Amino acid sequence: EMTEQMSQDQGPNESLVKEANYTPNIEMIGEASGKRVTLFPGKFKPPHRGHYELLKKVANRSDVDEVVIMISPVSQPGVTTQQSLQIWSKYLELSDAPKNVSVEVSTYRSPVTSVYEYISDPTKSKSGDTILLLKSSKDIGDQRYKGAQSYAERSNPGIKVEEIEENPITRPDGEPYNGGDAREAILQKNQKLFNTFMPSKADSDKIWNIFHPNTEFEEEVDGMIGEMSAMGLGNVSGGGSGFGPPNNYNPYKST
Repeated sequence: EMTEQMSQDQGPNESLVKEANYTPNIEMIGEASGKRVTLFPGKFKPPHRGHYELLKKVANRSDVDEVVIMISPVSQPGVTTQQSLQIWSKYLELSDAPKNVSVEVSTYRSPVTSVYEYISDPTKSKSGDTILLLKSSKDIGDQRYKGAQSYAERSNPGIKVEEIEENPITRPDGEPYNGGDAREAILQKNQKLFNTFMPSKADSDKIWNIFHPNTEFEEEVDGMIGEMSAMGLGNVSGGGSGFGPPNNYNPYKST
């Protein structure tokens, strides 16, 4: 699903940069002396096992210092951007999670636009840094970032841009993990199916509770209320509270 995650079309008002306006393949003079930061943009609605396993592969590469996960600000049916952020936070607490990863919510809905914004922001990338743009090995002929180095030279001098490739993560049956299927499981309250999208070390119940909090507890409470009502211990339907007659004392009325 990497291709889907990283190729969302630009919105009509998001023309931060037109790559065609710049000459591609401009090389910087001199060696980069700063950090090598990989950008990992996507919708992540929700983040699933495929995303997490890919993150581990990238973060553990010898040519990568840091990874920045960039969540699209657009929510999807059943999954909000805030929930996506919560899940990534829980993933990064796992025992096998890489420690050189940060997460942010992008300003732009388009991953490509978000990448260009990051490159041009001197508070995020400084002279001497190398920004690594992650691409799928299956994205043959992908030209989305062909103007990135040129744009960096004009907007944030001293930044070097490179592309790196990784093979997409697939399920045991060879098919890619699909975020749409994970969302469908959430909407249908099918936790068994949802669990198949979770990283092996994740507490799937805690992740599930982000979408359907304390479902079993709520059902247990509803059952207790029903039993109390049947036993006559509480007036659950009517004007009373079940704790005796109402207190009609008025402190402002003279006696």
